[in-house]
This record gives sequence, C-alpha cells and structure tokens, in this order.
Amino acid sequence: MRVAVIGMGSMGRAFATRALDRGHQVVVWNRSPGRAATAVAEGAVEAPLESAVGDADVVLLVLADDEAVLDVCERDDGILASLGSSTVLLNVSTVSPDTVRRLAAVGPADRVLDAPVMGAPENVAAGQCRFLVGGPLPTIRSCDPIWTDLGIGYTHCGPVGMASIMKLISNLLL
Repeated sequence: MRVAVIGMGSMGRAFATRALDRGHQVVVWNRSPGRAATAVAEGAVEAPLESAVGDADVVLLVLADDEAVLDVCERDDGILASLGSSTVLLNVSTVSPDTVRRLAAVGPADRVLDAPVMGAPENVAAGQCRFLVGGPLPTIRSCDPIWTDLGIGYTHCGPVGMASIMKLISNLLL
C-alpha cells in the first residue's frame, strides 16, 4: 500500500519505519522542517502535505494533540482538502472523541477512521501494538494490511469516537 505518515515524532517515525520494513511505499510529512531525515534515510519519501496525502491509499495521522490534528486537517491546504478520491484517513493520534467525530463529519463519508494505538514507539517498531478502531467495518476491513503489518491487529470499538474513548479509558487505567 501507499502509506503517508503525517507527524515525525517518535510514534510517527516508528510507524514509517515499520511500514517500510513490511514493504509499503511510505511518504512522510512533518509540520516542523528537518524531522523526517531518519525516515528518508530508511527509504521514505518526504513530500509536501497535499501530494503526500493525495497519492496515498492510507494516511496515518500521528500528531501530538487536538489542536495540531485540527490545524493540519482543516486548513485550506490541509489533509481533508487534499485526500485522494479513495484515500482513508486513520487518526492514530490520541485526541478527544469530539475531535475525531468532527473530522469524520467534515471529511469524506466513511473514509475517516478513529484509530488510536495501544503501545509505545518500541512496540510499533516491533509490530506489537494493537489498534483500537472506530468507524464503518467495510472501511476498516479495506485497511487490513495496515492493522496486521504495523501491529497485531485491531479491536473494533463501534462508530468514530468510540476508539478514542476506549484509548482514554485505557490510559487512565494504566
């Protein structure tokens, strides 16, 4: 699959590396310049945001917080405006349920999934993370290579927003 990883913090770099190791074509983008060098050295291609997400089958959005997610997604040249006609957006960022519901409401119908991950960067790098996923099952199933190549699968939590709720509860319990 053509995978775009948006956000080159520790988790984003781990996802990019894992996707490359599993044979996916990986394009990366980061809000701050210079953060993608490690992923590029490993074989990823750095591209402007619009082309990174427009040419991807799947976009992994791995950003720090709600404000960053909304900024990168909703601006005029942002992710939601730039998605390809069949691209699926996986919001892997740990954000509020309201944020992912908002993205799903304004994004393309049934192509925005709530997909926070259980695991740290080292778990992602080793393929040992589990995704919590909210959204329609046909769209979730279309991303099966991502769930199994980048992790140990997923748990369907219901509609968009429910996976974020489950992730927040899990974080509180841990």
